[in-house]
Amino acid sequence: MVQAHTHHVIRLADELDLPHLVALGEMFWDQAGLDDPYDMDSVVNVFTSLQENGYVLVAEAQGMPVGFIGMIVGDLSFSPTKSATELAFFVWPKHKGLGVSLLREAEAEAKRRGCRYVHMMSLESMRDDAGVDRAGRLYERMGYTPSERVFRKELP
Repeated sequence: MVQAHTHHVIRLADELDLPHLVALGEMFWDQAGLDDPYDMDSVVNVFTSLQENGYVLVAEAQGMPVGFIGMIVGDLSFSPTKSATELAFFVWPKHKGLGVSLLREAEAEAKRRGCRYVHMMSLESMRDDAGVDRAGRLYERMGYTPSERVFRKELP
């Protein structure tokens, strides 16, 4: 599975992509403004897990990885219906137009793997200065509907 366009390629990631995924993941982490420390070993562990239980797609522009999406594939809770759930989705801001193509290819890969649903997330910390959820708007334009909210609490 390789989706090639005039200026970019979207393909399944492999071990050679790890240094780029680590760098892109760090850019995502910085932009998301998350409090916890970024850890390269965790990226490697997630990538390894997704190779076994999902997939990672890489978007390349002029031969250089500039974005990725990591999806875990499994059954819905209490149902044998398969779905693909996003663990991470990031495109280098200079190439943000690739996000739609990357997400479309993630959907196509989910379908090839027998999934009925794709679940995408939007971090509250990634809203723009006006409070607009740009990721949520992208998902809605692509036919997604809100399905749940996730709440987090730091334990003492």
